[in-house]
Amino acid sequence: LMKLDAGAIKGFKSAEEINAMMRAAPDWSPAWKPGTTVAQATIKPGTTVRMVVDEAAFRSMEAGKLERAFGGWATFGDVPDLAYARNQLALTSGMKSSSSALYVVEVQITKSINAQVGVVGEQGVAAGGGNQLHFFMPRDERKSTLRYVGSSGRILK
Repeated sequence: LMKLDAGAIKGFKSAEEINAMMRAAPDWSPAWKPGTTVAQATIKPGTTVRMVVDEAAFRSMEAGKLERAFGGWATFGDVPDLAYARNQLALTSGMKSSSSALYVVEVQITKSINAQVGVVGEQGVAAGGGNQLHFFMPRDERKSTLRYVGSSGRILK
């Protein structure tokens, strides 16, 4: 919600309502901080966000092979280090393996995209509290909607 210039807000839902839907879906965990509001938004083209990706995805981006490089989650905020990614963004080793290096990359949105925007909820021992976007688009559309900002990637330590 801190980047109101990133698009148009279409409505709001409680984190509890969205988390309940996530619990009912196979292979999903509640992602939003209880007691907060999640914005239903359209993010406009030209908006830059950050993603934390594993080494394979980073190498694919660097090589221009984007078929499976982009995930469905991002943040408006800076990701200063690995501890922030693991704790405030609640990226558990089940989501991003602890055996692979993690990188933060800048990604530019090239077409309007619907997303939820809100506060990261806890996952296991990770407290959450950072901001996150959850994109609503099929994986196959990500390569034509998201663009890796070249040379923006850096390893998280």
